[in-house]
Amino acid sequence: RYRYTTMSGSDSGKSVTLTLSYENGTLKGEFDPVDKYMGRFAMVRIAPDVFAPGLYDKRGEIYEVLRPDMMFTFARANGRPMTFEERGGDDELSARGMRLPN
Repeated sequence: RYRYTTMSGSDSGKSVTLTLSYENGTLKGEFDPVDKYMGRFAMVRIAPDVFAPGLYDKRGEIYEVLRPDMMFTFARANGRPMTFEERGGDDELSARGMRLPN
């Protein structure tokens, strides 16, 4: 789980929880409170420690990958992903995440 804090726009400074889990061979994410547009989404690996959300349709198939609109780049400490930055297509910082204690 990560504290996801927006860094731009009218929601700047607002925090929600982003939960990442591994299910059926896929890294998945979900915001709390739930984001109605994104729902539960796949984290599609683009490069080492870089992911883009993949959105599912009603049949459970990915219909859209939010690349480059929403790219998550994770930073590791002692081999574990501890923080991330989210950037959009313009490479502007949109949000930051920090791993929450277990």
